[in-house]
Amino acid sequence: ISCDWGYYSAYCDLINSSIDNYHLNIHYHLVLPQGFIISDLDTNIHKRVGISYEIESLETREQDRHYKTYYSLVRYLVAGKVSSLYGQKLLISDIDIVFENNITKVFSGISDDEAALVFSKSDLPWTKIMAGFNVFGRNFFTKDYYLLLCNFLIENLDSNLNFWMLDQIALDVAYVNSSRDTISYIKSMNTLIEFKILQQQDNSKYKYLARDNIIKKISEIK
Repeated sequence: ISCDWGYYSAYCDLINSSIDNYHLNIHYHLVLPQGFIISDLDTNIHKRVGISYEIESLETREQDRHYKTYYSLVRYLVAGKVSSLYGQKLLISDIDIVFENNITKVFSGISDDEAALVFSKSDLPWTKIMAGFNVFGRNFFTKDYYLLLCNFLIENLDSNLNFWMLDQIALDVAYVNSSRDTISYIKSMNTLIEFKILQQQDNSKYKYLARDNIIKKISEIK
C-alpha cells in the first residue's frame, strides 16, 4: 500500500486489524512531507507491519496539483523491491479496501511466476484493468510486463503528463505491449476469488479525516 501521511494515519488501524485474522504481512510505502520527524512513525505497531518511506518537498505538494497521482502509482514502482525484501508474493491494494473475506486464496491461486489482475468489462483504457487489487508472484517482476509498466509510469511523471488513474492506464498499456509468453502468465483475478472487492463503510469520513490529518501535519512542520 502506498499513500501519504494523511491516508496512513486515517486508515491504518482498519487495515492492520486484518493482520491477525488472515496472517498477512502488510507493507506501507509512505510519501512524507519534508520536515516530517521520522521517529513519529510507530514502527512497533505490529510485528507483521513493514514501512518504507520517501520525502517530498512542501513546494512539490503546493505547486503540483497532480501529487495524489504519485501516491497511487509509487506502489508499483517499489513493488519489485518490496517483494524481494519479503521473498513472497505481493498484493498491491488500495488502502480503503475491506479485507473481511479470506483473501489468502488469491495468493495460492498463482505461482511465483504469475500475476493476477482485475479485468473489467469496460473498453476505456483507464478502466480496462483496475489498479486497486492485484497480485504479483515474486518472480513476475523480471518479466517485460513489469518493466513496461514502470517505464510508462516514470516517463509520464518525468514529462509532467501525470493524471488521476495513470496507474490503470499503465496497467493496460503494459498488457497490450507485453510478449505472448508473459501474457500467458497473467491470470484474471475474477477467476481466483468469489467475493466482491468492497471499500470501507463511511469511506468519505475517512477521506475527510485523511485530508485534515495531512493539513494539520504540514501546518505543524511549517
